[in-house]
Order: sequence, then C-alpha cells, then structure tokens
Amino acid sequence: KRGEILIPEITVVPTGVVANADTPPELEIRFDMVPPTPNFDDINAPLPANWQLRFIQNQLYHKFKYPSRFTPGAFHSTILRKAEFRSPSARTAYFKKCQGAVDKWLDRGTKPLIPLNVDDSIQVVNCTRREPRSGDSEEDVQLDDDRDDDGMDSYYRSG
Repeated sequence: KRGEILIPEITVVPTGVVANADTPPELEIRFDMVPPTPNFDDINAPLPANWQLRFIQNQLYHKFKYPSRFTPGAFHSTILRKAEFRSPSARTAYFKKCQGAVDKWLDRGTKPLIPLNVDDSIQVVNCTRREPRSGDSEEDVQLDDDRDDDGMDSYYRSG
C-alpha cells in the first residue's frame, strides 16, 4: 500500500532574515514561496522556489482536516532569540550582511535536502508539472506529466 502524503524531492533556498515582532525580537531565516503564486498560464514556467513546503503543508491540512488552517507567517527557523544590538547602525549593518548572504543563496538557486541515508522503502518517481484538471484549486501546485498505472500523480512515495 502506498502512502497517502505525497512528498516531492524538497529543494529550498532562504529568502530573508528578519526580526519578528517580539520584544526583544527573535531573528528568523525565512523560506517564502517565491513568487507567492505559481504561473498558472504557462505550463513551462518554473515552479516557485520553496513550493514543496506549501505542497506538503496543504496535504497535511487536508489529511488531518485541520479546522483553522492557519500557520502564522512564512516557513522559517529561529536563529537567535532575544536579539539586542549595540546601536541602530549595528542592527542595520547586521541585516545588510544577512541580505548579502541571502542574495548569494538566491543567485545559486534552490538546493535539494539530501538525507544522509536513503531508506530503501522509498520509491523515487518522476515529478513534472502538468496541466490543471477539473476540481483542482488554484492553491494546489499542479504536477505530473507521468501517471502511474494506478492513476496517481507521480511523486516520492513511501511504502
């Protein structure tokens, strides 16, 4: 039996470093979906950076019927709690340096998250973009020109 949560190869790129609204703030590295909406008009347009995070999140919401379906903010990781700077100019210099690092990551593009050990039970299949079908919602990322015998979309599947 195949898994019910479809997990594509995950490639990510950081999109920013920000201070949240807490006092003192936490510093967070963000992984926004860029652009925030896929180009539904051009089947050959690349998918947005970090689309896999939203794709997996949407499946989890649908699977577990999470009633409020709210996740505050972008996908992020806290890198520092209770940040304090010596001066406003030190804060400006810090975020300028962070933006330089993020810009270099963005120039290099997304990179795959590669596990140290690959589980032999994971089936790897092709994953490509496909034309929307009736019943698809605009928030769904449309994938798959290859279809398996069972009619399921092609992704990484466990089981």
